[in-house]
Amino acid sequence: MAACVIAVTLNSISHYGADIGDDWSYRVKVKNRVFAIPEQSNRGKPGVNYLEQPYTWSIPGRCGRPQWIGIEASAREHDIFFDDLGRETKNVLVECPNRPGTGGGGDYSVVVPVTEIFSGDHKVTFHFRITATCKD
Repeated sequence: MAACVIAVTLNSISHYGADIGDDWSYRVKVKNRVFAIPEQSNRGKPGVNYLEQPYTWSIPGRCGRPQWIGIEASAREHDIFFDDLGRETKNVLVECPNRPGTGGGGDYSVVVPVTEIFSGDHKVTFHFRITATCKD
């Protein structure tokens, strides 16, 4: 029986909006498996990719059957007293192809709003590529 292999790849993380700080950490959960990027200074400037290398989750599926993939992303800007935290969840319906040797996919983003009371609104965007391949 043919199996579908679904690959969810986190390719980049970018920032835009108000400058609310530069000590950030990130966490992504796909199908109850977590990938965390620990706190590091000098992150948070608009437009910069804060992922040193892509990270991929492999998820089994069945050829010819759609499957929902839940992605939860969070971003935290660390402060002395209170951290600024944002979290967002996105559910993506992935169509596994019918025939072995075929595949498909697309690009998806999860935008996480983070608000700091004095500086304003900031957004962190997690950029994903999801592919599904039917194999023998």
